Amino acid sequence: MTKEKEQKSVAKETKKSEDLICLFTEKTQSADSVIRIRWCIDKDVFEDLKMRKVENAHLLLVVVKYGENPWHRKEVLRKLVPLEQEMEFIQFKGPGLHKIMTTIVWDIDGNADRLKKTFLTSYHRNCYDTNVLTYERDKLAKPNDISLRTDGIDGGGVLEVDVAEGFFAKDPPKWLSEWVNLFFTWKPTDQCDFRKRCILAFSIQPILVLIWLIGKELTTIGIGLFLLLCGIRGVDFSPVRHPFRSEMNEIWNKLEGSIFFNKKYPFLAAFTPIFVLTIFITLLLVTNYVPDLDVNIEKTMILSAVAVTFLCLIITIFWSIYWGLIISCEKITACVYKLKAKPCKPKWEIEEKRKRARDFQKELALEKEYENLSSVVCTGRQLEPSLAALPEKKRTIYLRFLDLKAKVCKPFAEH
Repeated sequence: MTKEKEQKSVAKETKKSEDLICLFTEKTQSADSVIRIRWCIDKDVFEDLKMRKVENAHLLLVVVKYGENPWHRKEVLRKLVPLEQEMEFIQFKGPGLHKIMTTIVWDIDGNADRLKKTFLTSYHRNCYDTNVLTYERDKLAKPNDISLRTDGIDGGGVLEVDVAEGFFAKDPPKWLSEWVNLFFTWKPTDQCDFRKRCILAFSIQPILVLIWLIGKELTTIGIGLFLLLCGIRGVDFSPVRHPFRSEMNEIWNKLEGSIFFNKKYPFLAAFTPIFVLTIFITLLLVTNYVPDLDVNIEKTMILSAVAVTFLCLIITIFWSIYWGLIISCEKITACVYKLKAKPCKPKWEIEEKRKRARDFQKELALEKEYENLSSVVCTGRQLEPSLAALPEKKRTIYLRFLDLKAKVCKPFAEH
């Protein structure tokens, strides 16, 4: 009983603490556009997570560009990182004062995919379906208030970073930027993203643009001619003259109705060009082809109906024989299996045995997870935010890639 009381008191104390997560970076003043950040968690938080048997705990990391007014505080980055990863790279979107806020969250069933869907699903760039900030936008909301399927600690770590202006990449020339970003809604985030788009822009993009241009021009001209043949006023042919600058829907945005559909002169509808042209083509086809046909239509229809009926009958017979053979083979196989099989155990006993096996495997996996997580507990010393300072097993391919990317790819500043 005393141990349970102590554990409950630990859980309450972790919620009251303000330094539950300690964050470390190279420097907070005149910082680079890409920084490395490391973290460690309070020992009481670790014990609390272990006591509650939390699975797949993640660090929710939110970067807000700071301002005096709450409405000038803009969320520019959100990441959900496995807690045991120990280090992450943050790529800023522009110079200025930024506030990095973190907390620990998890799915109540240990479902990491659902946790990512809850926090990272977005409807716009840097705009997410789930809001994680308070009204003042200066700290994170309680995780259990965000979603019914998620939980987390009440508190975390906060770090203010002033990003210098000279560390961002220069914007490419306007003509190059327009050509490279032709098929993309958003501008590239960094130089690596821009280089990847350049490979596409100067390889297969010219062919795709040519096909798209011919298709758009033909479609736009066809729609415009159809509207003119209907006598529609206000047809705008600017998409034909400027296919890159104009959208196709501009051709019918300013329509004013047809000159041939007039309440005062209803007989003008009979002189609509599209109507006259349709009648002329129909008469031309009838006069050219109908006299040459010498086929009894009634006999053709009867023979076609008989042929279709006979074909359906043959298909039905063969289909029935096919499925009859399959069902018979399945029944014979089942009978042979029952004769050879030994008496089965009750179903509830089998399910209970499987459940015990699953619980045992789950306990082993959880024990291994917290063994790995023990390296994230704070020891009272400063942590160096570098790949070389990480334990060998934590230097994953993912972190090595981000470390290399931070050296060769500068982000573009968003204006």
